[in-house]
Amino acid sequence: MADSGTYARFETSEGNFKVRLFDKEAPNTVANFTGLAEGTRDGRRVVYRLTPGPFAAAAQWMGDVGAAWDRRLAALSAAVNARR
Repeated sequence: MADSGTYARFETSEGNFKVRLFDKEAPNTVANFTGLAEGTRDGRRVVYRLTPGPFAAAAQWMGDVGAAWDRRLAALSAAVNARR
């Protein structure tokens, strides 16, 4: 069974390779790497700020999917209540 973790795939002129990102152990670093957050150094600290662009697209998608599921669940509830 394949590992369901987060991976980054690199395609280079020397060949392709895949790297596992440890999102549970280093969530801020993975968010920074994947473009969801931006890390800046403040002395010895790294300060992460969320990048709003990718989240806006994800929020739109989740809203669309959520609305579709709401319609499906309402239809299912109506069908179950009709059989009672």
